[in-house]
Amino acid sequence: MISLFIFFFLNINYKIFLGDSGNYLISTCIAIILLKENSQQPSFYYAEEIFLLLLIPGIDMLRLFIVRIYNKKNPFKGDLNHLHHKLFKRFGINKTLLIYLALINFPIYAYNFTSSFLILLILFSITIYFILLRYTS
Repeated sequence: MISLFIFFFLNINYKIFLGDSGNYLISTCIAIILLKENSQQPSFYYAEEIFLLLLIPGIDMLRLFIVRIYNKKNPFKGDLNHLHHKLFKRFGINKTLLIYLALINFPIYAYNFTSSFLILLILFSITIYFILLRYTS
């Protein structure tokens, strides 16, 4: 876990570029931690919470696949059209981290207080995503 923080800190200071391999390393470490925690306490993470956590990155990926295929480009080739890239150009690193993490985590926190409004939280997240996308374009 400490290595994740070291990688994150070094990357913010532009000392190293993680690239795809670094992304895979960090994602694998996070997945191992989540699986280990979930095997020890099965009720620790609910499927709805995991869905809400991955909702915005999933929508962003789906949007980019559709746009790239529509423009007759390879959908697996990287570009700077992700929401976090647009936020970074508009606001800088500190505000981008704050906005993106709030966008991803707010529905999860709200779900913990009111689990009966799951569909509203999903619609709220999608709406805020597209508002931010439009605002940064």
